[in-house]
Amino acid sequence: TQNRDKNIDLHRIKAACLKALWKTRLWPAHYGGELRETAKYYGIIKKHVKAHRYFQESIHHYKKIGRKYEQGKCYYEYGNYLKTNGDENLANEYLSLANTIFKEIGSLAFINKTDKLLHSYTKNTTFLEKFKDKIRLASIINVSQKISSILDRQKLLDTILKEAISITGATCGAFYILDE
Repeated sequence: TQNRDKNIDLHRIKAACLKALWKTRLWPAHYGGELRETAKYYGIIKKHVKAHRYFQESIHHYKKIGRKYEQGKCYYEYGNYLKTNGDENLANEYLSLANTIFKEIGSLAFINKTDKLLHSYTKNTTFLEKFKDKIRLASIINVSQKISSILDRQKLLDTILKEAISITGATCGAFYILDE
């Protein structure tokens, strides 16, 4: 029954996508977003040819009407989709296009998102970078283990502050607590 429920949900999503495409066809500002969402739906169900086509249509649509932010989001979503499906080189091309647009228009949130995807682990990541990340992760796990059993509020705050100072290499630290 779980598989049946999944198929019913996917059918409903497809119907909603097609209905949204039909209803927004006369609203240029919204139509491209529906093309993008439909592309993501086809990506989920592994119909990659249709997913590519809808992503490309969405990009072309927003480019034609001059909506830079939405065009950047299309590049970002398409790059993310390609990266998820293993096409690293093409993904990086689209993510770079998105990043360029977001820098032009000053969209800091998406600049950070595209930077993260563009600079995520690749085959070029050095051993030292991976090692540093493992050390950081180990320190987070270590701190969480230390503080998870502390019930006394003052002792908990002291421990958190000491660990934060130790990990960051700071010489001192302070908490500001709002008393409501």
